[in-house]
Amino acid sequence: MADVLVAQEDTLRRFVVTRQLSARGHRVRGVANGAEVLEALENQDFDVLVLDVHMPILGGVATAEIIRSSRKRYSGVPIIALTGRVLREEVERFLAAGMDHCVSRPYTVDRLQESIAQALRPKAA
Repeated sequence: MADVLVAQEDTLRRFVVTRQLSARGHRVRGVANGAEVLEALENQDFDVLVLDVHMPILGGVATAEIIRSSRKRYSGVPIIALTGRVLREEVERFLAAGMDHCVSRPYTVDRLQESIAQALRPKAA
């Protein structure tokens, strides 16, 4: 399975997502905001990131933009937006920021798992 970094400001939601993905066999680390995501990426490699869009200090969209514009080893890691927003314009904004997929709440663990699987599939040339 995958090494997954979950960024979610709400402690309970972070716990739930982390437990759900761990139960699916993933190795999961949880952090509270985008600044902690950037710190974690400097110290550990992850296969995929699951970022809440609205976080304090540094939100998911800004975090994705920083990751994508960096020239660091993690600049291409797949990013999944986790959000309560489902408006097409919002999803387009997330994708434009460099996120690869978007999962809206309420979500099922199957839906999140499928997004992770899609993010990890090799891209066609």
